[in-house]
Amino acid sequence: MGLFKILNRFSGKVLFELECKSLKSCVEVAVKNGASLDGAGLYGANLAAASLEGASLDGANLDEANLDEANLVGASLVGASLDGASLDGASLVGANLDGVKKLHYQNCPEEGSFIAFKKGRKQEIIKLEIPAKAKRTSSIIGRKCRAELAKIISIEKNGEQLESCDNWSSKYLMRYRVGFTVTADGYNDDPRLECTNGIHFFISKQEAIDW
Repeated sequence: MGLFKILNRFSGKVLFELECKSLKSCVEVAVKNGASLDGAGLYGANLAAASLEGASLDGANLDEANLDEANLVGASLVGASLDGASLDGASLVGANLDGVKKLHYQNCPEEGSFIAFKKGRKQEIIKLEIPAKAKRTSSIIGRKCRAELAKIISIEKNGEQLESCDNWSSKYLMRYRVGFTVTADGYNDDPRLECTNGIHFFISKQEAIDW
């Protein structure tokens, strides 16, 4: 146990303080109690899996912070700095990210066609070409990317070349055939979401294998 203080990054004013076991606990209690953490200095803070639903973090410094699996649903992060922050698996549905610095990056090429990989329902590895005209985006909470359409270059399993396979999810039925282009039934370009409408893929073959 110790006394943890959350300070305003600009003025040094104490925004919230609490005797508890960790800075993460202090931040969670502050959010639960409705305290404003606007402008909070939380550089490098370990907030993995923190419950921060509805948090007010406008202008906060969260550079290099660990926000993996954190619940930021409905949080306000207007103008916050997240340079180098880790957001793998974080929930950002409904979060206000206007003006957030260093948040939206592209893990996949922003222009031109490129090769990508995904996994089929029975562990097939599907090699794709994302056409230059295809809309594409990267999630800020994981390595998975998505596009509105893709051409199937090859399908393999255990060294054997296949002509077709099914999409990994039985909920969303789609058949992949070598040489054909598939188009998603919808496309969502929101980088806060990892699993949503689009043809999902990874940049490297190994990531598809490991997934």
